[in-house]
Amino acid sequence: MPNSMIHASIQVNEYSYSWLQKGFDWVYKKEIKKKKGTIKAGGWVSIISPHGKYLGMGIWCGGEIACRRFSMQEEDPNTLIVRKMTEALERRPSFSSEESWRWIHAENDSLPGIRIDVWGEECVITLAHTALQSLLPLLIDGIEKLRPVCAIWGYVRGKSVTSLGVLSGTAQTDGLWVQELGLRFWVEPGRSPDAGVFGDMRELRQWLRPYWSQKKVLNLFCFTGAFSISAAASGAQSVCSVDLSPTYIEWVKKNMDGNQLSTEDHTFLVSDANKALERFRRKKELFDIVIADPPSFSHGDGVWSVERDLSGLVLRCLRVLKPKGIMIIATNHGKMSPKEFSKAIVLASYKEKRPLRILKQYYPSIDHPAALSFPESRYLKCWVLQG
Repeated sequence: MPNSMIHASIQVNEYSYSWLQKGFDWVYKKEIKKKKGTIKAGGWVSIISPHGKYLGMGIWCGGEIACRRFSMQEEDPNTLIVRKMTEALERRPSFSSEESWRWIHAENDSLPGIRIDVWGEECVITLAHTALQSLLPLLIDGIEKLRPVCAIWGYVRGKSVTSLGVLSGTAQTDGLWVQELGLRFWVEPGRSPDAGVFGDMRELRQWLRPYWSQKKVLNLFCFTGAFSISAAASGAQSVCSVDLSPTYIEWVKKNMDGNQLSTEDHTFLVSDANKALERFRRKKELFDIVIADPPSFSHGDGVWSVERDLSGLVLRCLRVLKPKGIMIIATNHGKMSPKEFSKAIVLASYKEKRPLRILKQYYPSIDHPAALSFPESRYLKCWVLQG
């Protein structure tokens, strides 16, 4: 029975119907057989099967992913959003008001195309499509009712990132300090949706703590240095943080200072990762632990593509890894399958004649769940290897 408050509908084909029945909440443009009523971007539509069966209600976006389903039943939108935000909150452990964590993980928390990240006393709403801005009043209301913060920022992250500025409250001028596992990190929610810490790696940093002591660590593509700070705080002998961005290298130093960690035995290198690895190889400088979590694409010394270049990167990492050393390789590139990820590492191991063993296959932190009905949610591939 179509929602009585919704006066527009789309009828999907058999293929879309089969996926919607399995809990997959996207309807692609090419899967729509018929439209009825006035359909506008950001508006609610009823979703109808090829046989006239009601399949739920969703928001019309109009792009390649034409519609995102938010409920399988008739429901008041105000009640629906707050209910799903409440359920997501109940699935997570209790975080303090100073910690960083993800409240809503899009499709995996049954709010497709919507992310909510909490950064201490501020939070960020990130939308996958501009049409989802119609839900902002409901999302802001839900935050203010369930977990009030001082400021709410907004972003639309499509092919590029668009800032919507401060949507509610008053933000800190430049940024703020947040906590993760007892350590302090400087974040800037007004700078980007990621703010300064990749929370999906939190539990890997915790797992690695016993391994850092008295080790020589190389952190490539270090971003703002969360792994570097974790290693230094856990007694690493030395940490070399490498990133192509001078801004991020200065950010690592700020995080070191914020945790009262001496920089005396740690180095900070503004460099392309491959150039840095080649320099270490020529100098015969070896490391106990090497971390490489490269971007999907970048423009350093030429154009980098993780699908094409990961195996070469792993090979160069192996050349500076001490015997029996630990290497962490990760990518969040959704288009790279686990099979391709595995193949890239195995190929490098074979070429370098360096047998490797997997110590841990890591999955994202507890506040980054993965719905079985949404294959795209298993984006992160991460292996901790030894050899």
